[in-house]
Amino acid sequence: MMLTAAVAIAWSAAIYRLVVSASQSRTLWRSSFTAVTITVAIASTLYDFRLAIDRYLSAPNLADLLARLTISVGAGFLLVYLHTLRSDTVPVGALVGYATVTVAVLITMSSAWLLGSFHSREIDDLLTVLSTDVAVYCLAFWSMLGVSLAAMSWTCFGRWRTAHHQDPAREVSMLLIAGAGILGLAVVVLWALSLVLTMANHAGADANAAGDRLLPVAAAMSSVGIISLLVVPYLATLHVTRMRWRALRPLWRALVERYPEVHLEAQPQGGPLTRLQFGLERMIIEIFDALRIAPVGDYPADVGKAEAIIRAIMTNPVRQANRHAADLLDHSESRDDDLDQLIALAGAFERLHHASS
Repeated sequence: MMLTAAVAIAWSAAIYRLVVSASQSRTLWRSSFTAVTITVAIASTLYDFRLAIDRYLSAPNLADLLARLTISVGAGFLLVYLHTLRSDTVPVGALVGYATVTVAVLITMSSAWLLGSFHSREIDDLLTVLSTDVAVYCLAFWSMLGVSLAAMSWTCFGRWRTAHHQDPAREVSMLLIAGAGILGLAVVVLWALSLVLTMANHAGADANAAGDRLLPVAAAMSSVGIISLLVVPYLATLHVTRMRWRALRPLWRALVERYPEVHLEAQPQGGPLTRLQFGLERMIIEIFDALRIAPVGDYPADVGKAEAIIRAIMTNPVRQANRHAADLLDHSESRDDDLDQLIALAGAFERLHHASS
């Protein structure tokens, strides 16, 4: 049941990446990341339905081979994607190297499977039928997996160390993914150790069992890290945008009611965040437009600037006044500075409104 749920999640992620990639310009990092999600979805599907596939094809353990080959291809794309994160350009030689390693692993695994004893019956645990061909098959797959996990941990730790530490959600996600890579690498090492010990006629079951116990932990850490990386920044941006929208709304409504000519009729489109960002930007534009035409009267000098501007607006001077509210604002260098000023004005408006009611 859990594996089937994982398959559904994997396909959801793959379809999402395909849709996003189709609507954006084609880049190496975007294409390689999309390929990783697709291969994970295909491999998890093959593994979940391996018995049914093998019965349909009358080929025991074929679906397991196809799943491992697909994961190996995904690991190759993952190496390319991680390289794009570490540098702006990926040399052609590096791409050829990744492709060569991936093809070599695929050929090695396929040859070991074809020449080995994989075809007589379904095998749940390859260590129970250990032989040279099984060892080559497993070690080739684990080597590819281990290299990609090590590269993933190294890259995520490197990006975390060089981050400006202004995005806690992204930092935690990077640490979780890096930690999951290290645990996954430990799992691969334990499995390989179990194989070597068994080949040497020693007890390797304990090492294999330890790897099996660590695997769910590594998978859970990786899932939480990846989901956090994709979802948390979106939710955080949505929350911050909504808080800003709510802070500006009372002042915006008051100014638009007083100066309806500044109101824009454009309708937002897109998802929740896009619509909210559109609404916030429209609020900012309309507030500034209203401040540019709002005449101001005299105001007391012993209050804060934001409160003074609001009081000056609310004194209802004649429309032909030579001074307007926008003239009293500080010069800003960025949109964030503009927004900070407007939020301060909105706060002053709320305080004066409550005091007068």
